[in-house]
Amino acid sequence: MSISLKNNSVVCYFNKINNQPALSSQSEELIDFWSENWRSRGWNPIILNREYAKTHPKYKVLQDSFETDGLLFNPAHTKEYQMECYSRWFAYSQFSNENGATLWSDYDVYNKSLTFDDFVKFPPKTNMISYSGSSGVMDKFHSNNLIGIYEKFNNSDDYSNIKGLSENQQLHIDKHTTFVSDMILTQCAFLVDANQLIDQRCTECWTDANKDFYEFDLYHISGGISDPSNKSELAFDFPYNKNLSRLGIMKYVESLLK
Repeated sequence: MSISLKNNSVVCYFNKINNQPALSSQSEELIDFWSENWRSRGWNPIILNREYAKTHPKYKVLQDSFETDGLLFNPAHTKEYQMECYSRWFAYSQFSNENGATLWSDYDVYNKSLTFDDFVKFPPKTNMISYSGSSGVMDKFHSNNLIGIYEKFNNSDDYSNIKGLSENQQLHIDKHTTFVSDMILTQCAFLVDANQLIDQRCTECWTDANKDFYEFDLYHISGGISDPSNKSELAFDFPYNKNLSRLGIMKYVESLLK
C-alpha cells in the first residue's frame, strides 16, 4: 500500500490533567519547543485536545468503557491520565477523517532531519514509523481498524478472546497478561509486533543503544528517559546528576545531535 500525505500537518495531542499539574506544566513547555522544531522542518504543527477528540462519531465507545471500568481501564494509572492516552487516538482518527492521511507525533519527539519534502519524496513503507507508536501516519484504513478494535474490546468481558480480531492481533494482546494499554491496541491496529518489521524513522532514546544512534530522523525522548533505572539502556551518556525538566531533556538530546 502506497503511503502519501494529503497535507503537511503534523498533529500531537495534549489536554491538561488536573491531578498531575507538574506533568501538565512541563508538557506545555515542551509543546512550544516541539512546535518550533517541527515548523523549522517544513511542517505545520497542530495540537489537538479532548474537545476535538469528542467530535469523533464513536467517541462514546471510549466513554462507555471508562464509565463501566471496562477492559480499557488499568487501575495502575489514574482514569483521567488514561482517558487522555486513549483520547489522542480518537483525535488523530478524526483529523485524518477530515483532512486525509496525516502524520502524528508525540510532543516528546525531536525532529532532527525529517522535512516534509523528504517525507513526500521518500515515504515510509509502513504507516507506523516508531516501535512505541510515538509517530506514524494515520489514514482512513488504519483509523477504521483502530476504532474497530476499541469497539471489540468495549463489547467483550475477556480480553484473551476478543471476537473479530485476527490471529496475529490476538497473539499480540496475549503477550500482555494483566491490562491492555492504548499502545497495545494501536500496535494491533497497525499490525506491529515483535515479529514484524517496520520502516523505522524514529528511534527510542532509551532502548536503541546498540544501533547507530545518530542516523535517525526522529528521536523519542519519553518521560521515562529521566529514570536512572534506564541508565544501562541509554544510547548516550545522560547527565543524571542534573535535575532536568522534560524540556531540558529534549534540549540535551538536541545538543547531542547538532
